[in-house]
Amino acid sequence: MNYSCCGVGWNESTLLCERGTRERQHTIVQILKAGALYFALVFGAGFVLGTIRTLWGVPRFGTRTAELMETPIMLVVTIAAARWIVRRLAVPLTPSRRLGMGFVALGLLLVAEFTLVIWLRGLSSREYLATRDLCRERSIT
Repeated sequence: MNYSCCGVGWNESTLLCERGTRERQHTIVQILKAGALYFALVFGAGFVLGTIRTLWGVPRFGTRTAELMETPIMLVVTIAAARWIVRRLAVPLTPSRRLGMGFVALGLLLVAEFTLVIWLRGLSSREYLATRDLCRERSIT
């Protein structure tokens, strides 16, 4: 069956192909939006909790203990944000779309971590990575 649009002939396969392209573009935009929102919520919560940890927790309990106290809160925030975004933006159940959302958020988080956080702390990349050493604070027994 042939269709015409503005004098240009279109066949059915061309229309199906264009519809598929539009749906794919919509899916990509949906994944990018969901990932960006996921990043914003989790990074915002982490920024607030990190400030509280640095100003209140570290002087009272030490760096490692303060980080360990913050971890379960961030885990709950991460799970709650993911569940809310998936429901709110109706991200389909397919693993590729949900993983895509997570990888977009992870990519944005890494960019933010290595630019904003390093800049705010006034550290070089090498100094920042050295502060992430898991064995730097050992308890003496």
